[in-house]
Formats: sequence, structure tokens, C-alpha cells
Amino acid sequence: MPRRKNHPSNINTGNEDDNDEVHDDIDPQLSPNKSQATQPEEKKKGPIYTKPKDYELCRAWVQVSEDPAVGTNQEGSTFWEQISTVYHKTMPHPIRPANSLKKQWSNNVQPAINKFCGCVNQVEQFNQSGASVEDQLNRALRLYTEDQHTHFKHLRCYNLLVKSPKWTNYCRDNKKKAEVSKKKRAASPTSNPHHQMHPNQLQQKIPHHPMLFPSLMVLVPTV
Repeated sequence: MPRRKNHPSNINTGNEDDNDEVHDDIDPQLSPNKSQATQPEEKKKGPIYTKPKDYELCRAWVQVSEDPAVGTNQEGSTFWEQISTVYHKTMPHPIRPANSLKKQWSNNVQPAINKFCGCVNQVEQFNQSGASVEDQLNRALRLYTEDQHTHFKHLRCYNLLVKSPKWTNYCRDNKKKAEVSKKKRAASPTSNPHHQMHPNQLQQKIPHHPMLFPSLMVLVPTV
């Protein structure tokens, strides 16, 4: 069995501020196990996601994804409904629908951590002699700040997720999907005007002056 790569973790550099918050829309009347179909049409501006809430979201993600009965590839909303149930055991208020948790994970937490992992990989590639794990992590934090023009705010979440094999597999699978999608877009014929003609186009002869190129016929697509 190949030895698993050790990532810099479990180091708090003090860059995380629990006052950094993200607003979200929630339904105060929705319980963790109720369907989102019961939500009223008008949503109130919900309480913000703080760092402790983001951490509990990540912890719930790890717990549910490592449950063989569920897993990260669960179809439909079952996966995030399970996460919602686990999350609300430690964060009972405010009640957030599963879709809100999924949105926070997909739009805020996971993208930021993915970018930070890229910074960690860059630092590890330099492999400076004598650099400690803490030195590498501090360099990765500085690199993230320079690249994103903001401090990395999810270090505690990173320390949790980086130890989860399920999360590692999740990131690898997402990377493969992104690469396949990129290749498909690059090979798409939509950028070539010759491939945009209707498949049932007809060949039409364009009238031309008899003294100029008398044998010339031009094919054009029908509208």
C-alpha cells in the first residue's frame, strides 16, 4: 500500500476570524427534516454563516460521506438531507434547509479550500530544505493571500477535511470531471461556423453574371 502523503495541518496561524460571516437566505419555519417544498415563496434574510457553522458543516459532510449507507455519490437530495440532520444536532438554530447548506459548501467553503490546497501543493513542490510543516503552511497562507487578495478563512475546515479519504476522493473525482468538461468544450464544433449549418440544408445555385466565372456555383445553407 503506498504511503499517504502528509499535508500540513492542525496548525492555527491566527488568520481565521470567527467574525467573518456569509449571509444566506433561510426559512425560519423549516425543520431539518422537512422538504424544501414546504418553504413559503418569500424568504427572509437569514442569519449568516460564521466560522463555527462552516466547521460543523464540514464535520457533517465528513460524517455522512464516510457512512457506507449514504456516501458522496448518493442520488437526489438524500446526501444533503443527511448532512442537514447531522449539522442541526450541533447547530439547532437557526434551522437551515439542506439546499442552503449545499449552497454554502459548493459556493463558498469548498472552492476556497480547493484554492488553498493548490497553494499547499505549490509550496510542497519547492520542497525547501529544512522547512518545517508549519513553515510550509505559512508559505501557503501567504501565497493564497497574494493570489486571492484576501486571507484564507477556512484553515480549521481544511485541517479536518484533509484527513478524510472520502474528501480526497471527492476532490479527485471533481478534478477529473472538470478536465473532461474542459476537453469537451475545446472539441465542441460550435466555435466553427461551418459546423453551425442546418443538417437538412439545401444546395442552391446563386445566379451569377454569365461573363464572370460561368461555371462557378456557390453552396449556401438555407435559413
